[in-house]
Amino acid sequence: VAKKDGDKGRGKIFILPIEECIRIRTGKDTIG
Repeated sequence: VAKKDGDKGRGKIFILPIEECIRIRTGKDTIG
């Protein structure tokens, strides 16, 4: 159960930064 909980938490944490990174990259591309 602990491993499954960690996996879920990691997935959510990973998805959030990835979306932010993509947004930041797109914004830099548009600005540049």
